[in-house]
Amino acid sequence: MTAAMLNLISILVGIIALPLMLIALIPFLGWLNYMVIPVAVVGIALGALSDSNTGRNLNIVVAIVGIVRLHPCSREALSASQIHSEQLPHPLHAGTTPGFIDPHRALSMRKTKRRHPFGSEWKALERHRGPQSKLWSCIRD
Repeated sequence: MTAAMLNLISILVGIIALPLMLIALIPFLGWLNYMVIPVAVVGIALGALSDSNTGRNLNIVVAIVGIVRLHPCSREALSASQIHSEQLPHPLHAGTTPGFIDPHRALSMRKTKRRHPFGSEWKALERHRGPQSKLWSCIRD
């Protein structure tokens, strides 16, 4: 095979992997990235053997977006943004690892009447409980 043919095949592999990667960005379809990344790696290898960089660059972009989407820090940032307060832990997350929600506690919380405390109540709770651990992320200060 000539180098131009390898670049064309690499571009075709990238064109096949790109829509699959875009579909994998939809929530609950992230498992599709486990199939997209190996296809993109094959496209990167074919693009590296060719003279042109077009196919290789397309597959690198597809692979990077798939890897970033699968990285655990991106999921933690999403789950941490759902927690209302940085000072006090959310009732569903209390005593657990960050990002884990106990399904039994979630059901019982839905059944009971919930009320968001006022600012002064938050301050009183903070004084009563003492300093609480803050949420952690993959990026350390």
